[in-house]
Amino acid sequence: MAAEATERALLAAVAKAQSGPAYVRMAIENMQIQGGVGYTWEYDAHLYYRRAQSSEILLGRASDQHDRIARLLSATAAGGMSR
Repeated sequence: MAAEATERALLAAVAKAQSGPAYVRMAIENMQIQGGVGYTWEYDAHLYYRRAQSSEILLGRASDQHDRIARLLSATAAGGMSR
């Protein structure tokens, strides 16, 4: 049971570490593609960038997730593989 919880935590950390920076990159790319209107308040492009930035604060930055992944993997290695 504990091994499953650790595996789930590890998978969640990997997903967060990959999706956070991708979300920010796509939001920036969206504003670049839309040009000048990407920065205006009449269009929602700026909202995606702001949401991406706030999601990093809420969910943790990729570096935080990398640290968490390292801790989980070292704990798993120290406890032995249960599979």
